[in-house]
Amino acid sequence: MNVIMNDQSIQPKILVGIVTYDGHRYALDRLLEAINKFTYPHFTVIFADNSATDEYKQLLESKGFEVLKDASDGTRIDRIIRGRNTLRAACLERGYDYLFFLDSDVIPPVNILEQLLRHKKDVLTGIYLGASKFGDKTEIQPVLYAPFSDKQVRTMLIKEVLDEKILPIAAAGLGCCLIHRHVLERIAFRNIAISTTGGEDAAFFKDVQSLGITPYGDTSMKCFHMSYPEGDKRNEFYTFENYIKKYQRGTNYSFDISFG
Repeated sequence: MNVIMNDQSIQPKILVGIVTYDGHRYALDRLLEAINKFTYPHFTVIFADNSATDEYKQLLESKGFEVLKDASDGTRIDRIIRGRNTLRAACLERGYDYLFFLDSDVIPPVNILEQLLRHKKDVLTGIYLGASKFGDKTEIQPVLYAPFSDKQVRTMLIKEVLDEKILPIAAAGLGCCLIHRHVLERIAFRNIAISTTGGEDAAFFKDVQSLGITPYGDTSMKCFHMSYPEGDKRNEFYTFENYIKKYQRGTNYSFDISFG
């Protein structure tokens, strides 16, 4: 089911939800610079902070943001899932129309909210680059997955997302993803398998498709995945402009998502 807004004068309210911790402090200035320039007016930012102390929470609050404090115990994925569910609850309880998940090291275009909204999709993501390890080799690839077979997906290639288009996808990371509230009413966040590092994104997209909902990606919304502190040359690998200027050919990989 796709959302149709009949009254064009009604602008949806968006909760920008950011799960964070003090390890991403290095990206905070760039993140807030982008958020403060957002061109869509009807949004609120809430952070879910799982740092070990209250220092980072206090820093975010000093900049005018609401922060929901979580404990730092459990695995990395435990903390992320708790944070996502905390923000899901805030979106539903406070009457927002959409939840826009933004990772605290993902720097989006300033027009991302209205651009994603205009497609009127239930689940729609922008794109960013991530590092994937295959044996002793590391590939930089979009955190975006296309169907490969009935039970598998494949990582998309950088060259597949350089043009600007909207396309149906199998899964994505949740680092810049817009989700309509009626999806959140039916799906909570969980892990797809026994993992300490990740998996809630794969589980979410699996659950979305089990409801008969097709998720989409908008390749015009290219975000900068700031994986290292400002000035670190390794950040160049996560910058789309470098690949637009000169594409570096990659390889297709697939993995099984039939479990969970």
